[in-house]
Amino acid sequence: MNTDRLNLPQLQTRMMVNALRSVRVGGSVVYSTCTLSPTQNEMVVENACALARTHYGIKAVERSLKKMENRLTNTGLFQFSADCRRGSLMLPTLLSNFGPTYVCKILSKRWLKYAICPTSTEDEAGQSSEKGASSDNEVTNKTTTTTTTVISCRNDLIEK
Repeated sequence: MNTDRLNLPQLQTRMMVNALRSVRVGGSVVYSTCTLSPTQNEMVVENACALARTHYGIKAVERSLKKMENRLTNTGLFQFSADCRRGSLMLPTLLSNFGPTYVCKILSKRWLKYAICPTSTEDEAGQSSEKGASSDNEVTNKTTTTTTTVISCRNDLIEK
């Protein structure tokens, strides 16, 4: 079995944590994949938010995408999973020839005054990296044969 495929959720989690670290308070991070896998969708979001809070003191909250779901469902071309606990999972349909697509929007609410900072240079997935390495601060798109992960940061201040 391909180990890259097995390690994909850990890579996606690291990318999401780095995105949460990069966006300022009031900004948003959009996490999107083209897979039905709850491990690559909801679990990545849950793990990244927990790691960001524990290791970096970042409080991140999910924004509702129900308005988007309702608008797209009303067209009759799109269907969404009712089982998705975090974000929205657009199901593949023959009529629209589109999907699957998972989307979750996370808002950076504030930096907490406390955090349990990592004591080593190992990242959350246990892979060593040099302090100050460019990979620690980069937010990138990662494409594989099974899924595409897109993480987008928006630094607009929502509340002044």
